[in-house]
Amino acid sequence: MSLRTLLDCKGNPYTLLDVDGTYFPDSFNGETVKNITNVNIRDDDVLVCGHARSGTHLTFELIHMLIRRKAELSPHEKETQTLELQPEEVLSCLPSPRILNTHVQYHLLPTQVQKKKTKIIYLMRDPRDVIVSRFVVTNQYRANERTMVEFDEYLVASVEGKVAWGSWFDDVISWEKVMSESDHPVLIVRYEETKQNPFRVIKSISEFLNIKCPDQLVRDIAIQSDFKHMKTAKGDIAEKRDGEAIHYRKGITGDWKNWFTAVQTKDFNDIYTQKMKHSKFYDLYL
Repeated sequence: MSLRTLLDCKGNPYTLLDVDGTYFPDSFNGETVKNITNVNIRDDDVLVCGHARSGTHLTFELIHMLIRRKAELSPHEKETQTLELQPEEVLSCLPSPRILNTHVQYHLLPTQVQKKKTKIIYLMRDPRDVIVSRFVVTNQYRANERTMVEFDEYLVASVEGKVAWGSWFDDVISWEKVMSESDHPVLIVRYEETKQNPFRVIKSISEFLNIKCPDQLVRDIAIQSDFKHMKTAKGDIAEKRDGEAIHYRKGITGDWKNWFTAVQTKDFNDIYTQKMKHSKFYDLYL
């Protein structure tokens, strides 16, 4: 466990926290991260997993409303229940049922998750949109440090896995292996589907969690989880930079088209084809 200095494709240095070979933001507490596997899990915990910027905030709110059977957003941010951020003594004080969330892969989860077969909702999103969103958020965090990065440099680092939590490809492939080789209850929720048909996605989550949810409540939850409404409603408690909520950016799909050049698109598609050619998810994002 140590801070590690890496070089981007242009030789510029940046720092990440290295915990047993997995990268995390250098602002994270190494002891908290290292203790994730030892976190105690309750029988009624729900776990939201997925690569960073894949819709964790949105899904956290959907589950919060389903569990409480009320179309009211949580008075807290999902970070209050994030495994990488909160030590055991904080997590243990949270009321049940908890909506624990993380961006780590399956083998780094609390060991009790596997033993108790804790229900996991795994989030997926177009990797190009993920990279764009992560790039913007990364620079918002770095703005005060004057260590802003350029998009082409961040794109290369992301594809190579030289960013916090590694590459999208490694994350998806690792979870695909878990789902194919074990009987752990995992529900895949795609960000694009949640945006296109929130009613259907909310119903699928409720059924997965064995929560009886009338259609009218599902519709009400869909309204409450509309991005513009959430951005306004969560504004008072959301983390901000220069007055803007960091984690509530655009809430759209396909924004990558405004960032990727034709050359970057071709190069990325070639890499995607190589890395995902044996994956059942290959056709989702190409």
